[in-house]
Amino acid sequence: MSTLVSQTAEAAASSRRIRDVRGFERVVAAAVLVVSGTCLTASRFLTPDGYQTREILDAIAANPDRQFGYALLTYLAGITMVPAFLAAARLARAQRPVLAMIAAGINLVTYLGGAMLAVVEVLYLAGAQLPAEQQGAAASLIDKFWSTGVVGFSGLLFTVGSLIGGVLMGLALRGRIPLLGWLAVAASQPLLFVQWAVLPANGTGLGLDVAARAVLALGFACCAYAVLRTSNDEWDVAPHQGRRN
Repeated sequence: MSTLVSQTAEAAASSRRIRDVRGFERVVAAAVLVVSGTCLTASRFLTPDGYQTREILDAIAANPDRQFGYALLTYLAGITMVPAFLAAARLARAQRPVLAMIAAGINLVTYLGGAMLAVVEVLYLAGAQLPAEQQGAAASLIDKFWSTGVVGFSGLLFTVGSLIGGVLMGLALRGRIPLLGWLAVAASQPLLFVQWAVLPANGTGLGLDVAARAVLALGFACCAYAVLRTSNDEWDVAPHQGRRN
């Protein structure tokens, strides 16, 4: 009788066992790291031509599918960038927990605070689909949108925050990924800053922009590889196998 009761208790405990999903978490983290960097790099090849708003609207009107692809890739990069930096921070925290936490916090504020910038891409697409005689008004509306204090602050926050956060995250990853990988993460944002602040949007500036995004994608790919090779115990603590509440 006692044996039967013991077996019944063990079966009940087994049925309440909490699944260990750390392996699945690592696979998802690696996928997010690859997707974010790839989408960010690919989107640059679909960036509409032009510098003035009306020039951009004319370019989009001539090829709206290109702008839709650009907006889609930018959106995918945006929603995966925060999880990607959090995954990189989790990878880095084993050796540099404080620096990893600071870098993750800065990037979290940066990319969430700069999310408003993605609205502009949709405005460009919508404005280009208006009749030609209304696109002048659409361009004025977009320029007015850019000039508002909230959008200006969002752009400044994104520019400065991504610069600082990217460098700190690269430094936090030292020893966790190869030298080329953490240097790529650390150098990508300064390269983007130089392209944005100094060089024109075409020619040399375009080449540096593409290179900077590809460098970040390379760094994230190194992180993804390291995440997949990390053991479950090193990635996170095991779930407690006690009674569920």
